[in-house]
Amino acid sequence: MEEIIKYALTLMFGGGLGWLINWKANRRKANGEAIQVEAEALKQVQDYYQQAISDQQDYIAKQTELRNQLIAEYDGVRRENGELRKRQDDMDEKIRNLTEEVSQNSMIITKMRPLLCGRIGCQQRIGADLEMCGSNCSKKTRKGT
Repeated sequence: MEEIIKYALTLMFGGGLGWLINWKANRRKANGEAIQVEAEALKQVQDYYQQAISDQQDYIAKQTELRNQLIAEYDGVRRENGELRKRQDDMDEKIRNLTEEVSQNSMIITKMRPLLCGRIGCQQRIGADLEMCGSNCSKKTRKGT
């Protein structure tokens, strides 16, 4: 509104040519300012998107690092799991061997039972109760001979 009054006063007092040049200059100035404001707004939008891209790249880098850590941890757990399975298989094999050995020893003891005597040096082969015979067994049998 102020500009219109200014232009009208210039037209009345200063003539038409001064008014026309002044009007064109002010119009160019207004267009230049509008373009500059638009450029600044576009620069702000571009800066915003650049920041968003930078943030996204940082996020992707962190996620990649986390993924790599998880993969390494997963590989470690798999390796440890394999070692534990191998140890368990070894222990199972030892248990089977010991069970078999106990079974064989039990058979040997059963076969030798008639040949055992509770008295040392006894030729009669009198059977002795091995379950009742503990550390005192040899003392009792020695006293009896």
